[in-house]
Amino acid sequence: MQGADVVVAQGGDAGGHQWKRGASVVGLVPEVMDMVDKQGIEKEVAVVAAGGIVDGRGVVAALGLGESSRFRIR
Repeated sequence: MQGADVVVAQGGDAGGHQWKRGASVVGLVPEVMDMVDKQGIEKEVAVVAAGGIVDGRGVVAALGLGESSRFRIR
């Protein structure tokens, strides 16, 4: 993880692949954030939730998990 500015956590629920085995974005983001924290990197590394977020409720849920991206609304 040296030199990373951003880590994108995309769960198995991305792109409508709901029957694929694997962690959903809700379970994956906290695990990735813990892994990034344990790396002991001096600078802050953003964790961005990807996939399975289709409306405002999903955005609120991702932010509630600690997801750290900034959203642009156009």
